[in-house]
Amino acid sequence: MLIAAGVLFSVQFVADKIPYLDSASDIVHTVIRPVLGGAIGALLAGHAHTLPQAAAAAVGGGTALATHLIKTGVRMGVNTSPEPFSNIIISVIENLTVAGMVVFALLHPVPAALLAAALLIGGLIAVIFLASRIRKFWRIRRERRLARQAGGARARPLRRQPMA
Repeated sequence: MLIAAGVLFSVQFVADKIPYLDSASDIVHTVIRPVLGGAIGALLAGHAHTLPQAAAAAVGGGTALATHLIKTGVRMGVNTSPEPFSNIIISVIENLTVAGMVVFALLHPVPAALLAAALLIGGLIAVIFLASRIRKFWRIRRERRLARQAGGARARPLRRQPMA
């Protein structure tokens, strides 16, 4: 199990550094992460089939979905930047944040939960500020798909415009 987890972590670690491969990976994880978050929440609530266990599963799945959508939204906004380094920098910051939060949660669970809640709120604010970049990402993606469908012609290259 540890070997499989290590291999999956390595694949994700590399995929996060490549802008559009990261977005494709995020699409797959939109299904995986909430399901696993719900399962972990249910397992933490105990083995009794009760309303608290269902509530824990809903909270776990909902929190996993919210954090995943924040990560995906921020990364879509970053993936539209013209230079290649911002995606790598954001990915490394994410990796360090997760590692730090895991260690912090093991040593101090309650403050870690409060910090995680603050990071969740901060992430929501970041996605709101990056909304125009996210819309640009989806527009470019739609234009490229339509260009490919309209005769097999090669899609025009992405024109980088300065941020307004």
